[in-house]
Amino acid sequence: MSLPIRTMIVGTGGWGKTWCTQTLPKAIQEGLVEVVAAVDVNPDSLKTAGQQLGLNESQCFTDVKLALEETQPQICIIASPPHTHEQIAISAMEAGCDVLSEKPISDTLDSCMRMVEAARRLNRKMGVTMTHRFRQPIWTFRELVRSGDYGALDYIVMNFNWHRRDGLKERQAKMQDTMLIEGAIHQLDLLENLAGAHCESVYMDSWTPRWGNYTGSAQALLTMRFENSVRASYETAWCNASPQNSWEKEYIRAEFEKATIVLNRGQIEIFREEDNRLKASPIGTAAELKMNPKWGNDYLLDAFLHWVRGGQKMETDIESNLHSMILLFASIESSKQGVPVQIKRFARDQGIVC
Repeated sequence: MSLPIRTMIVGTGGWGKTWCTQTLPKAIQEGLVEVVAAVDVNPDSLKTAGQQLGLNESQCFTDVKLALEETQPQICIIASPPHTHEQIAISAMEAGCDVLSEKPISDTLDSCMRMVEAARRLNRKMGVTMTHRFRQPIWTFRELVRSGDYGALDYIVMNFNWHRRDGLKERQAKMQDTMLIEGAIHQLDLLENLAGAHCESVYMDSWTPRWGNYTGSAQALLTMRFENSVRASYETAWCNASPQNSWEKEYIRAEFEKATIVLNRGQIEIFREEDNRLKASPIGTAAELKMNPKWGNDYLLDAFLHWVRGGQKMETDIESNLHSMILLFASIESSKQGVPVQIKRFARDQGIVC
């Protein structure tokens, strides 16, 4: 059996707390990793993380470069706010680490590209934890969509909405387009994955109602066309009166030639065309959820470690995830300009060939 991989975690509050209390302790118990350092500027969350991970004071740092020098990790997991990712990731790669980062890669497209270029230049592996794709209901839905059992895929409808009029944390409330950068990146990534092709064009109308505590947009409606002619409509809203389809309760409907497949609040139904001809109400059958030993970040950490050890590249490596980030910022540009945006043309205008 391989030796545990020396691991550093940067960012121990927020989503980083989940890494420190759930994902990493399980990986330690399985002998997959040895956590040698934790880094955070908040002493309270850093102390808690150290206790959860069995670290002594000499392994808890407030400075990334010092932690890299003194503990020499093999991999760096980044769970800090998006605007900090670039400096941490590049420092870690320059120190010889492979990097696994929470989504989004960064809060600007230029920053994303600098990390992509650093990974290429330094020949380091960098993955992104697009956790949403790897939850049990989503995984099951994706397998049904990809099965080929229902004829051609025509279009997809996705609804995500919740009640967070407070603006979440102060940092997020002041961000431009936090709803898209820190939230909708999950769904945009998933829509491309379900469609089976990159997005060709996107039109987005976004805004914030007067009752929302956000600097940038908190609500958006998108229309997308993919390179294989599949279409999608997508609603994302953070200021609604009620959370009809929030995290892990989203609504996704895929329309095929021979069936409609619906994921709603974690349950999946298949409505076959042959059972619904001329019916006033839909007739469907429930789909059994797939079983897997691990989901979410537990699964993604395993995939990343397998890649680091010389195995197959993880599905959400930084090069693949760059397409989702381009789509994200093209959507923002569409809303600013009030017109549909062609994705490849937008990427070229940013100096990116994709």
